[in-house]
Amino acid sequence: MPTVETGFFLLILALAVTFTFGAFKSVGNVKGILHIIALALFAVLGAYTSAGYEISTSHSTIYDDGFTQWNETGTDVFMASGTDTYWISYVFMGLAMLNLILFVKDVWTAT
Repeated sequence: MPTVETGFFLLILALAVTFTFGAFKSVGNVKGILHIIALALFAVLGAYTSAGYEISTSHSTIYDDGFTQWNETGTDVFMASGTDTYWISYVFMGLAMLNLILFVKDVWTAT
């Protein structure tokens, strides 16, 4: 099963939301640029979640008590893959479409 690290996923999500709301306070061509970047980031998040990627973090711990040494590996799942979380891809694609509509509105009102 393909996975995406939780930190990478949350970083892309934070950047996309920041660019979306940051565009409301920007002026000129910067608004359009921020909307396009946010559109691309939300589309990537929507593609990851609709493709069935699991959002998780892997961790490994090595124990050593002086006599024996063993390795324990685990996974913390943030968002499971499969059909239970398909709806979040629609949310991300909807936010991408919102940024597209806001971009077109900004371009139309600028001319």
